[in-house]
Order: sequence, then structure tokens, then C-alpha cells
Amino acid sequence: MTPGEFMYVKQTAGMMSVAQLEWLSARASESPSWTEVGVYCGRSALAVGLDLPPNSLLQLVDVKFDPRFYPNLAWLLRLRPSLRITLQQSTSVEAARHLENTYAGFIDDSHFYECVAASVDAWKGKCQFLCGHDYEDDLNSVHAGVKMAVDERFHIKRPVLSIWQRTGDL
Repeated sequence: MTPGEFMYVKQTAGMMSVAQLEWLSARASESPSWTEVGVYCGRSALAVGLDLPPNSLLQLVDVKFDPRFYPNLAWLLRLRPSLRITLQQSTSVEAARHLENTYAGFIDDSHFYECVAASVDAWKGKCQFLCGHDYEDDLNSVHAGVKMAVDERFHIKRPVLSIWQRTGDL
């Protein structure tokens, strides 16, 4: 990704910090396919899509794509025409039933415990590398459900930039 492209990504609405975007981008550069659950305006999807290898699969899932996402998607497609992009407007669990297995999965949709648990359970057998956003120690946080659901399923040694990750045999 060029500095100008990264500037565009940083100006896109979203909650991912610059450091988190850089971390996701680095993981994407090593991934032949990527699925993102919870797209919003596409800030993290752009960072990932710009650094996926040529001809990679990018699967994007959201219960309702924000209208601001579509111009960002068009921009990404102009820059990376070789990407194979699939949009799935559905829940995470429903998407996992229909979409292809993927090398990497990034979960950043609902932060309620039940939703995170269902998303992790639905995707953990479909990805070699699974990660997600908003893993925080504060159990009074609005993101407490993320930590609780992930901790029940995996032993997370040290989250990176509030991103939990699990690799290997899921």
C-alpha cells in the first residue's frame, strides 16, 4: 500500500487505529484469502484489500452495509482489479454456512457475548488464522462480551493492540 493509499484508508470512517490497520495489513500480505465480518464503512477492509496478494479472495460480511462503504469498495476495485471480492449481507453465522473457507478471518461485528461466541464458533473451523477486534481487559467496557467469549474458547496469551488472535489447528 502506498502512503497516498494509506492516507485514504485513514480518512475512511471506522474505529480501527492506525497501528491496528498496519497490523491487519501486515497479516493480509501473507494471506491468500481473507474474510472480514463487520465491515461498517470499510476502513479495515481497505487496509487488508490493498495488501492482499494478487488474485486473492476477500469476503466481506455485514448484516447491513453502510452506504458509505460502496464508494470505498469501488475505489479498492479500481486499485486492485485482480481481487476476487464477495459481499455477503447476512449474519456472521449465516455467512459461515455459505462462504468459502478462508485462510484468515477477522471478526469485528456485534460485541455482545452471544454474538461473538456464535461468530467465533461459526468461523473457527473455516480459517487457519482467526482474529478479532476490541479484546479488552475492562469487564465493565462495552466490549466485555468480546473478551468473555474469546477467553472461553481460546487461551489468548497477549492480545496485540486489543486484537485477539488464534492460529493453527482451530
